[in-house]
Amino acid sequence: MNQRSFWKKRAGAAAALACAALYLLAAPAGAKQEHGSYAGSAGTAQPATEAQTEAATEAVTETETETETETETEAEPEPEPVPLDDSPEQGMYTIESVRAPLFVFDMQHAVNENGFAEATGVLQMYENLDVNQQKFYVEALAEGYYRISCAATGQVLTAGMTDAGKPVLTIADPVIPEMPETEETEEESQAAADGSAEGDEEAQCEPGDPDELALAAALTLADEGQIWKIEQTPEGLWDIRSLLGGRLSLGDANAYNGCPLILRGPYDQEEPEWRPVTTPLSSTVTAETSLINP
Repeated sequence: MNQRSFWKKRAGAAAALACAALYLLAAPAGAKQEHGSYAGSAGTAQPATEAQTEAATEAVTETETETETETETEAEPEPEPVPLDDSPEQGMYTIESVRAPLFVFDMQHAVNENGFAEATGVLQMYENLDVNQQKFYVEALAEGYYRISCAATGQVLTAGMTDAGKPVLTIADPVIPEMPETEETEEESQAAADGSAEGDEEAQCEPGDPDELALAAALTLADEGQIWKIEQTPEGLWDIRSLLGGRLSLGDANAYNGCPLILRGPYDQEEPEWRPVTTPLSSTVTAETSLINP
């Protein structure tokens, strides 16, 4: 064999090996298993090990899991805000001034000739002495409507009107209204039996305004002057208004011992003035609080 033929065959073998390598890279796994190993000057190509196969499988599984998690996170709706309840709970409270928290509602008591403290019928602000004349039971009559009574005397906050039409705050015994008795006519009895008044069944089934229904229920339990509408802010403060239109407020710019409580006009739109604090009854019922120091 001459030198030219030798190098020609050598070049052909190298080309064949290059083609085989390209085939190995492009061929699917099934084709490699079908053809077995491939011999050449570069050595024998070996199939992937079991560890490599497991690692590749885990990588694919992790990628799929991450994709599913991202999809679930994107699809999860945002939680809706929890609505605030603006109606306070029934219970025993001391009621502080927001402007001066050391002072609370007080049913004024003065010492009589026998040396005992007795109620004077005046509602005022006084420093907190932890006595029952400064604790008030807030009784829920209906949704949003309350009666407020002093724990020491049982008397309730009562709103009245002056001759000039202005609201005024007083203290009185609780009044439960008497429901008038009405005689039902034969036509009304028949209409009630038919489930229809004046033939309008749909009107009888329509629900009423919730606030009006609550007020109607409250009016069956207490006199209108002794019913108070209490609204509670998200911060827990109270706005207290009478059905007669007055808003319970301090009688002065700041609280002090003997500061009166008054009813302001219905059009005042100030911030809530009261902070309720739940409290148990005290072992001390009354104390003298007629010592005024403005």
